[in-house]
Amino acid sequence: MTENPSRICLGIPSYGNQPSDWWVPMFRTAALLHRQNIELTDVLQYGTMMVDFNRNKITRAFLETEAEWLFWVDADNINPFSAVRRLLDTACDGKTIVGGIYFSKKADKPIPIAYLREENGTYRSLGDWEPGEILELDALGMNCVLTHRTVYEDIDDNYVTLTRLAGGTQSFHREDIQGDIFDNQSAPTDGKIINGVLHERFILPEKPVEVKFFELHAGRTEDINFFEKAKRCGHKVYVDTSVECEHLTWRGIGMDEYRHFVYSPLGVEL
Repeated sequence: MTENPSRICLGIPSYGNQPSDWWVPMFRTAALLHRQNIELTDVLQYGTMMVDFNRNKITRAFLETEAEWLFWVDADNINPFSAVRRLLDTACDGKTIVGGIYFSKKADKPIPIAYLREENGTYRSLGDWEPGEILELDALGMNCVLTHRTVYEDIDDNYVTLTRLAGGTQSFHREDIQGDIFDNQSAPTDGKIINGVLHERFILPEKPVEVKFFELHAGRTEDINFFEKAKRCGHKVYVDTSVECEHLTWRGIGMDEYRHFVYSPLGVEL
């Protein structure tokens, strides 16, 4: 008996127009998923200049479907034809977040967009690895990332969004909210840094605000925020280094450029 197909949505945040170098592989991948026992439930796209807003809108639309998986495709990356099938196979043992490997757009210094968190809270790029290794990380770039719907459901259950008195909103884990929250209280310390601690007041929104899965905060990209939330809810992040993607610039930056960057200074013949 044929195994029931995996149901996925493609999530494509974008801004501006994409070249044919991107559209042709994207169409080919979507059109032939059924040959890999994958059911494409929907293609979800949102395109404003606010990438976190786009991702949050796409995620909310995904949760309205019956798909199990949301596969993120950035509008400046080319992913292998077999990427979705490979990542589904990698996730078959209960993994809920698994992505491919791609690199920064600097051809002379392509850095893996795959990160490990340091003790001081900063992130460093993944170092060397054996081709095909499946590694646990702390964060990835969001292109070619397969996420199970339980990741977003758990974030929804464990986080709440509050309004900043200074403007805007921010989502917090429920365990980090202690005491009462008021809608009309203030103090002289609001907005002040005292002994290295920022005193910032949050109030209840006038109307309920949906939890933000992705947030641009403290000068960091929205994907870092997402992975921190997911890990806080018990999910682990993996990269399958056999899924090698390209980052579109004036030409594709991929594994060949990375090997040249790493090994050429060592005098290794490639």
